[in-house]
Amino acid sequence: MSRCDLEGAVHELTHAVRHLTKAVEAHGKPRPLNAALTEVHGRSLTVSVTIPVPKLLDTEKILLSVMPRKADGHVDTQATLTWVTSDPTQVGLEVGVDSFTFHDPQFNEDVTCPGSFNCFATTPLTTGTGTVTASAPGYESADFGPINYEPGVPRSLNASVGSPVSDL
Repeated sequence: MSRCDLEGAVHELTHAVRHLTKAVEAHGKPRPLNAALTEVHGRSLTVSVTIPVPKLLDTEKILLSVMPRKADGHVDTQATLTWVTSDPTQVGLEVGVDSFTFHDPQFNEDVTCPGSFNCFATTPLTTGTGTVTASAPGYESADFGPINYEPGVPRSLNASVGSPVSDL
């Protein structure tokens, strides 16, 4: 093989490697799928949704709420709610009994909801942890938690969220 043939072969090999490198780099870059879901057929699935709860400090109970909606978007006041705690010795339950009025901004209407759409998770010990699950037939369940609580820290704001209520 002459020097000229060798230089030509190296040139072709270099060109092929550059081409292959570009192809590999292009393949490795994420590209948008531009996919869309246009129809769903079959039975609807119900899955659990987890609602995280930050650590609670100096809290004796916290209000948990659900607002089930029918396929047309309206509140389903006939939904039968069940509330379950993972460990009643750690996190107790006080399911609401008094109905309440909810102003639904989607339809600009007032809806009378059953008290069971609300539930207080109680914290009966000094420290504890647990999860509360709300469920209703035909709806995905909602897991609130884990709910962790402990005494407040001296000289701290002991910030919390929701509607902490003291029995004092």
